[in-house]
Amino acid sequence: MSLTSTPFAGPFTTQLIAQSSANASPNNNVRGAATNLFLARVDNSANPSQVVYLHLYNNPAPTVGTTAPDVTIMVAGGAILESLWLTGISFGTALSFACTTSGGLGGSSSPTNPVAVALACS
Repeated sequence: MSLTSTPFAGPFTTQLIAQSSANASPNNNVRGAATNLFLARVDNSANPSQVVYLHLYNNPAPTVGTTAPDVTIMVAGGAILESLWLTGISFGTALSFACTTSGGLGGSSSPTNPVAVALACS
């Protein structure tokens, strides 16, 4: 699992957060502060027959499967999904994320193969 945070000079964003193998283990407080999320890219191409769910939390240390996600994005098996929010989604406390095979609170199992996630934030 490789989480990186790279400064990024875009028109809306200042930081690119990337995880090459997101799973049910949460990536906690990835910016270290409140943040606005403008773009999420989820690459589920390594799981052609498995739907995955990206859970986003306004919580510095969520417990996956217990803590309710603030945003959940479903990605079809074998697909790459990009979601763009022009005004951003505000995470006033912290931004944490995890990737599971079920939506909602029941989601606590990791995908079979790696899922790459990239988040553009400010």
